[in-house]
Amino acid sequence: MKSRTLAIILTILIAFSFITSAAPGLLIYLVLFTFGAGLLLLYANTALIYLLAATPALILLKWTPRNWRLIALAAIPLPAVAIGVPLLTETLTARHVQHYISGDVSGSFAETPRSVELVSAAQYYAGLSDPPTSAGCDTLCQRLLLSRRVDIVRVTRKSTEWSGEIDHVIEQRNTCPEAFGSNEPMLPETKDALVSGSCFISRVASAEPMMARIEIENSKFPAPQNLGQDFARAVNDVKRLQVLKISAASPGGWSLKLQKTQVTFSHWMMPLNLSYSPCHGVFCIGPPVFMRSERTLNGFDLVAVALQTLGIDNQKPNELFSPAGRVATMLDRAGERLTDNQKQLVTDWVVSLQCRNGKCPPVAGKDAEVLLRLVQDQRFQDFRLMDGLIGRSWDVVADHLDLFLDQMEARNDGNFSGMVGSVIARLDGKYLHPRGDRILALIMNSDWRWVGGIAAASGRLGIDTAQLISERLGWLEASKTAALAACTADVAIGERLVPAMLDYLRARPISNDALDQAARYVTKGLARFGHSEEAKQILLDRYPKLQGSDLPPRSPPALCPTSAFAASNQTARHPPGASAHALRL
Repeated sequence: MKSRTLAIILTILIAFSFITSAAPGLLIYLVLFTFGAGLLLLYANTALIYLLAATPALILLKWTPRNWRLIALAAIPLPAVAIGVPLLTETLTARHVQHYISGDVSGSFAETPRSVELVSAAQYYAGLSDPPTSAGCDTLCQRLLLSRRVDIVRVTRKSTEWSGEIDHVIEQRNTCPEAFGSNEPMLPETKDALVSGSCFISRVASAEPMMARIEIENSKFPAPQNLGQDFARAVNDVKRLQVLKISAASPGGWSLKLQKTQVTFSHWMMPLNLSYSPCHGVFCIGPPVFMRSERTLNGFDLVAVALQTLGIDNQKPNELFSPAGRVATMLDRAGERLTDNQKQLVTDWVVSLQCRNGKCPPVAGKDAEVLLRLVQDQRFQDFRLMDGLIGRSWDVVADHLDLFLDQMEARNDGNFSGMVGSVIARLDGKYLHPRGDRILALIMNSDWRWVGGIAAASGRLGIDTAQLISERLGWLEASKTAALAACTADVAIGERLVPAMLDYLRARPISNDALDQAARYVTKGLARFGHSEEAKQILLDRYPKLQGSDLPPRSPPALCPTSAFAASNQTARHPPGASAHALRL
């Protein structure tokens, strides 16, 4: 490379580095206005580093004759910058943070204290009227109480403005009150205890002194935001500190038994390269900084260390109940209404039956029993998370169809009725015909916008519903469901619906677009009932550019399924007003 060319490239890269440091937002506009081609500019600052390191070797390469030993020596800065500098910063930073753990103390209790205070910084304060939220019983608190070696755990949350103290104990009760906030995790052993009547009780702290104190201090430090800060913290960048102190009550106050410090620090990543600091906002990018890796010094499991220091066995007890078993036991012991903690057990059970990697666990045995109990229990009202679970429980619904019909009538819940209705719509006629009048009454009150819902079965009830389906076929919002019902109707009803289906196609406006879903169902229905040629002529008239794949064949093999399931799987949607965040399992 010629010296002049090298100088020009270095000048451009150095100028670009100054620009991105002073106004990094300009880089966003360069990327946008070049339609992504400018993404390579993100690596320009890194290229500058290595080009500067390689400059001596590049200059020597243009000499004649070339001295390869000298060139090799001149190239040493390249691996030194790429590997040596990151290794050096890691080593020096690790040495620097050693002073954080130099004051650690190791000790233990000769006898497990019966009362323990947990002290940590407050995250949120909801007032003493809401103990679980203000000073909830966290994982360590739960483990202490469940050990049965500690009777009282006082949770103290401190901030610059207030301090909250809540005592937590376990009491045996018939029904457990709310004990944990929405963001407070419950251990599996805690859930087992709750459903067994071992309740976690929260109350305002008493004047009783505690026998031991566990203090947890967590500190976080912001990352460097520019190269100035980055160089200043090249060998001393601490990200997080966690200090655990365990003390015993003594006449003079507190006697420190254990102090353990965990330090998480960062150092320049290997190979050395530059990125950009994060910032908040849309299309936002910060000044250049070196990319960093994290490393933890003196890492430890806080709960395990605390339990060991207090002389408590850290071995977790075996879970007593399966997720279904917990729900069943909870329903036996619950009061007039379900608490949020009890509802969480239902959510856990539903999640345990999620489909994973395309495989869905069967809803049978204890799970089927729990599903039936929840359906019948009026204390449980929120079925939004159970959409997919009910949707694949067709055998449970079929075997207890009268029970589900009773609940659809009693609950008057659109979400519940829609979920169950979509299962009923795919049942065989032998289940529907004996209950045709009951199902028809539900269909009349159902939302026909829910395609694949119970209304899709209106042609397979063993009773004359031709007029109803013909009428709904003319309603814009109900036409898709009505078309599906006509397509899948029993032969006697379907043949009576042929004129209405032909009129539906004739009423379509002339269009160069493809068929909508309702027209597809109607076309398939007409083909199924022997009117494919008539349908074809109408379609070619209304849709001049229709593809051959949308035209009905002369001899359609099973164009319409005997149930609405195949169609509902593809087209079922929640109607307007239904839950938009239903979890599909």
